[in-house]
Amino acid sequence: MMRERSWGRVINIGSRAVVSPLENMVDYSAAKAAVLNLTSSLAKSLAHSGVTANCVSPGVILTESLERMFSEREDSTAEASKDSEPDAMADYAPNPTGRLGRPEDIATAIAYLASPLAGYINGANLPVDGGITGAV
Repeated sequence: MMRERSWGRVINIGSRAVVSPLENMVDYSAAKAAVLNLTSSLAKSLAHSGVTANCVSPGVILTESLERMFSEREDSTAEASKDSEPDAMADYAPNPTGRLGRPEDIATAIAYLASPLAGYINGANLPVDGGITGAV
């Protein structure tokens, strides 16, 4: 239907693991790399159709499940942390922005790529990871 209308957006969800594989998540990293390959192939396949294909690759995002994971890790004798973000930053995602991502960071990137404003972006991987992928 997108080809028939000569306009559309395909947005895949990757991970920072597409370019920076995680040693303890080999299968996940390989699968996410395949998503990026799919995105690139699809962008070429849809050439001149008005349909673009891109990938958004989130970093560590502060979600309820991440907060739950950190609260379960805490020593039962220790006082519960009100904010798991500093721990997650230190352990999983030290990045130049100095904070974890939020679900709305990912949603905003997707909304942009889905809009007419992103018509010249095609076959791209957009890391939304606070700069961790490019950080030294």
